[in-house]
Amino acid sequence: MNRPYITCYMLNSLDGKIIGEYFNTERGREYIAKYEQFHDRMDAKACMFGRVTFMDWPWQLAPGNKPELPENVPHIDRTDYVADVEADKYCVAIDQSGKLAWGANVMLRGSSDIYTNRVGDHIISVLTEKVSDAYLQYLRNMKVSYIFGGKETLDFKLVVEKLYALFGIDHLLLEGGGHLNGTFIREGLVDEYTVLLVATVDGGSPKEPAKTSFEASANQGAMVPVNFTVKKVEKIDDTGLLMTFTKNK
Repeated sequence: MNRPYITCYMLNSLDGKIIGEYFNTERGREYIAKYEQFHDRMDAKACMFGRVTFMDWPWQLAPGNKPELPENVPHIDRTDYVADVEADKYCVAIDQSGKLAWGANVMLRGSSDIYTNRVGDHIISVLTEKVSDAYLQYLRNMKVSYIFGGKETLDFKLVVEKLYALFGIDHLLLEGGGHLNGTFIREGLVDEYTVLLVATVDGGSPKEPAKTSFEASANQGAMVPVNFTVKKVEKIDDTGLLMTFTKNK
């Protein structure tokens, strides 16, 4: 296989939500920490998130999420830029239009101890060729690696093949959001789904639609259902389950 083995890994409430008020409860905070512990146990070479997820981590971005773009930048060829091929682990950001302003070229420590396991992971930005020369030079100045996944839209099969070929990523954890996960499963790129299920019903608000592990974007039609097989179920105390499913061949 010329791409990584891809595990979609998510945290869900009993009613299937990947985000909600349950995050702010004692049990919810406990399970966010457990999520990171199991993340480490899977020992993947890289994780992947969409742009919106990164925006929920302000400590990872420059103030105001505004990149300091250089001026009068000459044309830069749309070829992949590998700043660190020897990193222990990578964090891949889907940012097709080039909007994220990084605080560093690696994952940073936040205000809590929850995400410290990711500190130092080298960042790879996934772009389309429509990004500006100034943004590409900005990433080069920051020594943030980047790859191109298409001219105006992303071809995720190409993206994961490049991650394998350029960085040696053989196991990738796909960690949301739901639209990114949904696109991957539509393209046949999810080999395994692991969900940490916390025994809490969030309920939510009628004013805000529920966000789930796999979502359809506005420009996508109905999807043919994808069958999985139960691989393993692990009971976590009396408050949750860690469940792993493999996609049927």
